[in-house]
Amino acid sequence: MSSKHHVVLLPGLDGTGDLFFPIRPYLDKQFDVHIIKYSSESTLAQCVDSAEEQIPADVPVSLIAESFSGPVALALLARNMFNYRASVLSATFVKTPLPWLTKIAKHLPNSLISNSIINRKVMDFFASDDKTSNKVKSMSYKLLDIVSPADFKARINIINKTDVSNQLDVIDIPLLYIQAINDRVVPARIGLEMRDANKNITLTHVDGPHMILQSRPQVCADIIMAFLSSNV
Repeated sequence: MSSKHHVVLLPGLDGTGDLFFPIRPYLDKQFDVHIIKYSSESTLAQCVDSAEEQIPADVPVSLIAESFSGPVALALLARNMFNYRASVLSATFVKTPLPWLTKIAKHLPNSLISNSIINRKVMDFFASDDKTSNKVKSMSYKLLDIVSPADFKARINIINKTDVSNQLDVIDIPLLYIQAINDRVVPARIGLEMRDANKNITLTHVDGPHMILQSRPQVCADIIMAFLSSNV
């Protein structure tokens, strides 16, 4: 068994974990890294159960959850804190950050959730910036072909129904919240509200877009490694 500390990466809306490729090489140097993958879960509870089944048992584990998976991680931590060590939340929320947007998106016909020029432009606007590598952008576009529209819409619906504020209140381990300064999906107030609700949260800012772990991988990895090394 590896002597490295175990960290588990929980993915964003695509659910594949494929977009962790920029940051994983940095984390691999210090940690034993595992990546959660979702399939066709239709509720938050199903996502939590699915993630829990994929997490290594009988070893200390830290979670690193981005965007969609923040509520999943918080539910896992609240369910059994003794299984986990200091963990990381990135560009995420306890309930839907843009209710008007997610309510519109879940009613879109499947034909509009596709790898089209318009959807690429929308994705670029909300999730990336001009410093995001072309490789990251290409992979994010490719996931529009790999992940079914039904799964995207199911996860959007999960976001609409999610509120894990109560779970956040009871978590008593160190948490790092990475806030992307130029995030167009999760407003800055959400990180502040989460920190106010749980004094175990350390809030740090990184200059970049919503896909901050992908757009600024080395900066985020350095912050994560320093935080976990000090708290596990």
